[in-house]
Amino acid sequence: MFNKNCFWLLLNVFFLALNKFTVAQDARFSQISSAPLMLNSALTGRSTGGFDLGILSSAQATNKTQIAHQHIFLHANSDQIKILKGKIDTSSTAPLSKKLNAYWGFGAHYYRYGNDLTNYTQSTTPLIGNFYSLSIAKHFSKINENGENHFFGIGLGLVAANGKLKEGNGLINDSEISGGGFRYRQTALNDAISDRKYFDLNVGVYYGYRGKSIYFETGAGINHLLHPQIDIFDDSETKLRSRGTIHTSFGVNISKNFMLVQKNVYWREGFYLRSSIIDSTFKNEIWSGFEIRQRNTRQKKLMFEGGFYTRSMKTLMPYGTILIGQAINIKLSYEWPLSKVNYVAYTATRFETAILFSLGKAFFDKYPISQNHLRW
Repeated sequence: MFNKNCFWLLLNVFFLALNKFTVAQDARFSQISSAPLMLNSALTGRSTGGFDLGILSSAQATNKTQIAHQHIFLHANSDQIKILKGKIDTSSTAPLSKKLNAYWGFGAHYYRYGNDLTNYTQSTTPLIGNFYSLSIAKHFSKINENGENHFFGIGLGLVAANGKLKEGNGLINDSEISGGGFRYRQTALNDAISDRKYFDLNVGVYYGYRGKSIYFETGAGINHLLHPQIDIFDDSETKLRSRGTIHTSFGVNISKNFMLVQKNVYWREGFYLRSSIIDSTFKNEIWSGFEIRQRNTRQKKLMFEGGFYTRSMKTLMPYGTILIGQAINIKLSYEWPLSKVNYVAYTATRFETAILFSLGKAFFDKYPISQNHLRW
């Protein structure tokens, strides 16, 4: 196990080192882990134990403008549905089977940028984007004689996008905090109205390991496989190029109550799968950071977690989490640039609130089958 543990630790250190070489700001959330279906379709159904309903809101601002981003997602899996239908022996306390176990994950998400859903925050951007997604994943797990779990999953997501342009709402479209997905060029008369719709396809995979005192995971996703036309004015030559992500996570127990987690997310978009051409939408980014997590969330009705992340070593984003019982998880974060003078592409601030409702977690956790799941 020593060599295996060292390998995954070195892999995470490698991603930490990449922070120095990444370039160009990316407009996605600070709390990218709170928007799993935007990261990797294979994470579909990777819940915290119950039916997960998550809401993530981000207020992003530069010295040019401000834009609100919202993300809502829902997770469920086939094992949960079987338990509710009485198709799994929930009274059994027998150990898990050593054979390969499998279950399906189901998910849906909605992402929006521009004005917020209530229109309380009025943005000066002329472009508003709405994205709807349905996804499915197949998850596999196997436990060996030493009690070590190995996990693997593959997922597929279908996306429907709808972009609306109204230059009368404003003319400031700051690419640093724009949600992307559409291409827009300001018109001469500044009064254009337009819209564009398209469908897209995403895929992803992951592998994970869980032992007695450590866990690790790595996964990769590729989005925009259909390369849809994205110009808001119907330029047929303008297509959405691929986005690729790689995530790694390494956790180790540091006490009876706490675990230290090091996590990285590498995000690259605007690249070509079969060419070295650099697209104008090219972005290259990495999130890295550390978390202190509770090992047993059943101990108290009110618990706390925390940590900090950085975006390519050019921003800092501390966060804190409030765990209320086993059903509610509230995470607050604030990201600010370390030096607007030295890093002119990193000027945005982001205040984010994520609320996760894990419906039925205490109920589902009673049954051994829950050990087949590598939780996100």
